[in-house]
Amino acid sequence: GVPKFSQKHAIIEPRPIPDHILRSGKKLSRRLKQILLDKQGYTARNRRRGQLDTNSLWRVGVKEYDVFIKRGKPDDSTYVVEVLVDNSGSMEDFVKNGKRKWEFAREACAILEEGLRGLVPFRIVLFDEFSLVGVRHVVVSDFGDVENVNRTWSVNWDTGMSNADSISIRIATKELLKRPESKKILFVLSDGLPSSYYNEKDAITSVKNAVRDARKQGVTVIAICFGSTEHLKKNRYQYQQMYQHGIIMTEPENIPLQLIKVLEKEIKR
Repeated sequence: GVPKFSQKHAIIEPRPIPDHILRSGKKLSRRLKQILLDKQGYTARNRRRGQLDTNSLWRVGVKEYDVFIKRGKPDDSTYVVEVLVDNSGSMEDFVKNGKRKWEFAREACAILEEGLRGLVPFRIVLFDEFSLVGVRHVVVSDFGDVENVNRTWSVNWDTGMSNADSISIRIATKELLKRPESKKILFVLSDGLPSSYYNEKDAITSVKNAVRDARKQGVTVIAICFGSTEHLKKNRYQYQQMYQHGIIMTEPENIPLQLIKVLEKEIKR
């Protein structure tokens, strides 16, 4: 049977964003601009029409008339992004320095939001699953939300129950496929093994199939795992089974840097 599914929009109470998130977000934004926009011929020189490129005027003397520059606009981007964040009970576990998994996930997601804002349309969704209610999605930020507030940082995080990652991945894939942009990226931020399954094998297979189907339909899937060094070590094999590639498993502070490396590699696939 098809599992029950409900979705609601989060209540946003704007909060000032900490400096380190702002700094990391700005840095990420610069790099994402290079990856997501320059690949579109963001600025194309030596064109037959467009704005006059004064640096190319010498070409007229040698009877070359492609002296125009075409400036791309950021909204010419053909990318769209969805971010899924595990909101299950296990995200309450402590990682280090008295901080829990969900706090690290929120920071990474807030940095990602800062990095993406103004570049490409994106959507951020918290997911969990509750036996009687089914799969629950809380939309923190939707495609086209433009106000200048970091919504990830401004939402109250109430962790829920268990998590059925494969179902949420399939739902997110459907949402991305409805979008007009030709290149679609899905980030999945979680702490490893989904819990709403018969057993570990079932969990791994379900996620693996959902990820494979998403990629078959042209969605770039990137998984970011949260937890202590021990936890990451313990879950590395399962993560590789589920996601095959596009995996980020590192200390929380290294995530933005790793994200760029993995993203560049995955986009070129």
